[in-house]
Amino acid sequence: MDELSGLEARQYKNMMFDFYGSLLTEKQREIFTMHYDEDCSLGEISKVAEVTPQAVADILKRTNKKLYQYEEKLGLLKKYRFQQELLIEIEPKLNPSIFELIKKMI
Repeated sequence: MDELSGLEARQYKNMMFDFYGSLLTEKQREIFTMHYDEDCSLGEISKVAEVTPQAVADILKRTNKKLYQYEEKLGLLKKYRFQQELLIEIEPKLNPSIFELIKKMI
């Protein structure tokens, strides 16, 4: 995968979470959501989760590693992004009703 800027990397992680979040433990999902969606600091999360900030950092690191492993093996996000790029490319060339049918299929 290409190097991503901070914002792009965050968006990519959130997209992977959308695809693979259900494969994570409840604690991993909660901590990931607090950090990436609610923008909570490690300290804030540690108080809620009743663990140390280092434990939160470790959980986030393992969670991100798992998400990347799932994407590497399953490639659902890569496929989705490819389909979206194709849709943008073919939209001007198709009848609008046919285009809408294709969007529903994918």
